[in-house]
Amino acid sequence: MSRLLFKLATAAVFVLAWTQSLRLEPRRETGILALDPPTPYIHYLPAGRPRDRVLVVHGLDASKETMQILSAALADGGFEVYTIDLPGHGDSPARFEAQVAERAIQDVLGIIGERSIVVGHSLGAGLLLDLAGERSFSTMVLLSPPPAPVAEVRADRMLLVSGEFDIPRIRAFAPILADTGGPRVEWWQLTWAAHSSAIF
Repeated sequence: MSRLLFKLATAAVFVLAWTQSLRLEPRRETGILALDPPTPYIHYLPAGRPRDRVLVVHGLDASKETMQILSAALADGGFEVYTIDLPGHGDSPARFEAQVAERAIQDVLGIIGERSIVVGHSLGAGLLLDLAGERSFSTMVLLSPPPAPVAEVRADRMLLVSGEFDIPRIRAFAPILADTGGPRVEWWQLTWAAHSSAIF
């Protein structure tokens, strides 16, 4: 088989696999929550009755679309999922300020349910950690959280995920955070994984 035919066959298999994967995506809707600041979102709906509701918060220089694979997988697992654009990211018209971003997260939780599960990656995980010092969460999933001054994590349970090849300061912070959270924390260090591996 010539190299050209091999390349064409490989490309055809990739395109076929990609089109088939699109058929597996859950039903979803997009919109803007009328908050201050206005908060763009994607709402993923499971096939049956939702097991629970999840808010997914992206990282720095990312958007709600970055979290699409993770959000679709959660919806496929039976969860109703909302993923938002933080101020200064994606389709958000507002400038980024940490306090405004935290208020946006709080306001979204006020709409979708205060006891919703929260999932944050990098910056999103850091914002959720800041909020966990002021309010209680039922379940937190923190993917590669940045180092933050944390005296207490107010969550019924927490899953902490970091990669073996994550940013060095995050790798150093993960065991400290796991100790701070005590027995309510489960820590996964993913082998052969880097900073954004967990969202893909």
